[in-house]
Amino acid sequence: MNNPAKIAEWEHRPEPDEWDRLDNLQTRYPYWQPIAAINQDRIYEFDIVAAFYDPKGDCYYAARTSGCSCPSPWDDDATDVKGPMGSRRECLQAFRQLAEQGDKYIDYAYPAAQAIDATQNILNHTPEAQ
Repeated sequence: MNNPAKIAEWEHRPEPDEWDRLDNLQTRYPYWQPIAAINQDRIYEFDIVAAFYDPKGDCYYAARTSGCSCPSPWDDDATDVKGPMGSRRECLQAFRQLAEQGDKYIDYAYPAAQAIDATQNILNHTPEAQ
């Protein structure tokens, strides 16, 4: 099983530091928990689809971020976010839609094993008691 936080490049930082940019999804919502992620393994480019659980809102989000060396993953201008969603099934549907969009310039496929793991992670996610 893959590590969604590693694939999504999502590092939990309780407090943003002075260098964090406010136009970055990860900086604004550091408490979101990545529960599933897939990426296309490319040199000098990124294309990541991830599902997140928001423990503060008790809801789910699906997001896709892509680009080359500039911008960075999860910057506002490189990211499409769907949500909030109240159910795992809604999240899975949005996750799949984002993954099917693919790259508008190059046709790469996401690894099948990642897609299977991601689907299972979303469907089996159980929020931890706070």
